[in-house]
Amino acid sequence: MTTDKKIGEELLKRNDNASGESKDRSSRTEITPSLVTARANRRLRLFWSLTITLWILTTCSLVLSLECFYHWFFPLLVDWVHRLNQGMVHPLTLAPVVLLCRGAYVWVALLTLAAIATLLLITASRRATLREIHAHLADISEQLRQLSQASTQKE
Repeated sequence: MTTDKKIGEELLKRNDNASGESKDRSSRTEITPSLVTARANRRLRLFWSLTITLWILTTCSLVLSLECFYHWFFPLLVDWVHRLNQGMVHPLTLAPVVLLCRGAYVWVALLTLAAIATLLLITASRRATLREIHAHLADISEQLRQLSQASTQKE
């Protein structure tokens, strides 16, 4: 399987080579626009999956945090304030508060990762589009060179 660097080098060799032929044809991997498109599609599917998964996890985490807050933490907080007013507060009653605050950090971390994955998806999509355009242009350039050579040989 070829890497992006090899694809880029091959496309540059095509543009630099006036005849379009490489000296060592056996070790050269033929880069076609369909190969570039297939690789880009695989990479984009991976980024799409990662991004959608992270956004779903972020949404589930937010819903779970809100449910925990309204059904578990808020009554505990009301009880804690009531006990604070009566002077009967024990330090262990603050443990759920700390736990819920740590849960908020998880949500913020998931939100940050989802945003980063979205940016990576946008960047990968742009790169794939540019790479595909470059491959098609290199292919057209190669065809024009071959036509030009064929027309000069006829004359």
